Amino acid sequence: LVLPGGAGGPALAEAAGLADRVATAPAPSARPDAPALLAAEVEGVAFPDWATDFGWTATGTRSDEIGGRRAVTVFYEKEGRRLAYTIVAGDALDAPGDPVVTVDGVEFRVVETSAGESVTWERRGRTCVITAPGTSRDAVIELAAWKGGGGHPPLPAPAERRREVGGPDRAGLEVVRREAEGQAPAQRLGAAHRALGDLLRDQELGGRDAHAHGA
Repeated sequence: LVLPGGAGGPALAEAAGLADRVATAPAPSARPDAPALLAAEVEGVAFPDWATDFGWTATGTRSDEIGGRRAVTVFYEKEGRRLAYTIVAGDALDAPGDPVVTVDGVEFRVVETSAGESVTWERRGRTCVITAPGTSRDAVIELAAWKGGGGHPPLPAPAERRREVGGPDRAGLEVVRREAEGQAPAQRLGAAHRALGDLLRDQELGGRDAHAHGA
């Protein structure tokens, strides 16, 4: 389906309005290499698999075009309620108003549409929109902010790892474990010590940098 785009690009309300439509294709399956993600994505931004952690099960999908941009929607259901998660290709759409909350540096905004209240935010420069009638705003933001997968690589390369200053770098510790696997015991211990030393040193430097910038 092709929907018209507003002046200056597709309107955010048009993307959120896709929640009113029906699925036209089956639900994507879970990715075998990343169980927290579904095998559906838009320009590198993957849809999350919320079934295990939140009970929201993917039930279908559809693909539309808004103002020349591809927009993919995955529909989820839980206890009779329906949720639509849309990702729009291209540069992020203009979002009206101030963010209602900021989680880990990500700003979440609310837009009113024909389908009700929608929560929108950016992930990797792409606009994401969730519309879930009958589900509280806080619950929707919790889903959107979940870091179990949706839109994030399950295990970034060491040079690309993102760390939270003051907290454990779980991705880094997982890399230490994986780098040590498949080696002889002595080599495994030495590799683990070296990798862990590098990880702790990087975190210390990261903490100093954040403090210097007033974080």
